[in-house]
Amino acid sequence: MTRRSRPFLTRSLHLPKRVWGLALIYGAAGFIHLVHNAEYMVFYPGTPEDATKEAMYLAWLAVNAVALVAAVLAILDLGVLATLCLALYGLLGLTSLSHYAQGFWSEHTLGANATICAEVLMGLVLAVRAVRQLMKKASHRGAGHGSSARTARRNGATSTFG
Repeated sequence: MTRRSRPFLTRSLHLPKRVWGLALIYGAAGFIHLVHNAEYMVFYPGTPEDATKEAMYLAWLAVNAVALVAAVLAILDLGVLATLCLALYGLLGLTSLSHYAQGFWSEHTLGANATICAEVLMGLVLAVRAVRQLMKKASHRGAGHGSSARTARRNGATSTFG
């Protein structure tokens, strides 16, 4: 099976360094939020009594395993699947909003609100950027090499309609 005939999900897609940079920034924002959670969990409203630091760190590792899978898929030249994983990874940042189901904004400390917002915002930015890369790839999918009207015009062809 040639690269061109591979199913869309298994096709190659080069992700710009800025997308990987966003993933690192989001991961750092998530880690800062995690550390704040673990160290100040007694100040978070609605925190279950049986919540432990260890459980929080394990949850962070599980979320970041999605980014690791994305990196492995990219190395294996499965860029579309890697990009889907990065989009999912970013969307997982929305789970931080669950803090506000436990208590109002005003019940959280400034540090808690800042780390929650940073993680959510960076996750959304990463997810949107990854989806935009996928949309670009999908829009070029059916065009083939040299078959688009723009390419034909560049090569000197004229339109049937004028």
